[in-house]
Amino acid sequence: LAGLVTDIQAQTDRQFKLKYLTVGSGEGPVTSGISAVAQFAPENKSRLLEVMIQTDIAWVSYGPTYKAGPVSGWVAATAGHIFGVPRVGPLFTASVPLGRVRLSTVQWPALMGWKPSNYDGKMRHANYFGGASLDIGRLTASYHLNKYLSDSWNQLPGLSYTVKVRKNVSILPSITWNSNTSKPMFYVGLTWAPTKQ
Repeated sequence: LAGLVTDIQAQTDRQFKLKYLTVGSGEGPVTSGISAVAQFAPENKSRLLEVMIQTDIAWVSYGPTYKAGPVSGWVAATAGHIFGVPRVGPLFTASVPLGRVRLSTVQWPALMGWKPSNYDGKMRHANYFGGASLDIGRLTASYHLNKYLSDSWNQLPGLSYTVKVRKNVSILPSITWNSNTSKPMFYVGLTWAPTKQ
């Protein structure tokens, strides 16, 4: 009987369940237009599966989570497309509490298959997105860099604020400065995180 209980628990731990779902609109460091992202994890949270769908962009990320002392994060393989062009690469995140604040980083190099038909610049297979964020309560200050094809490196400082609507529902408005266009980008998302039964 103990063996059966252990086996059932192991099966439950491996089953992926919805961790959160976010739908939003606007522009941000990695969003454009109407977007939706869903993240799934088993009970033991040993792995994460993330699916992101936007107007002209989509990707899937999958890999193990890790914890080393106070540092926790995620290492994943990603595959998707930008304007119909395949894009693949590794994704690495790390987060550490620093007193009452939390410092996080994301590193996401990737390769694109060919130049999108709507892009006039030169082809460059290697692309990169990465940066850091600092959570202070519900306020998040961030700074990211984006290298897309032959465009100039785009510096993307931003601010966002989490507004709790209900225990498992929140609204996330954000503003990001796009240094390549010298214009602000505005985004608002609605997140639902299912409560445990």
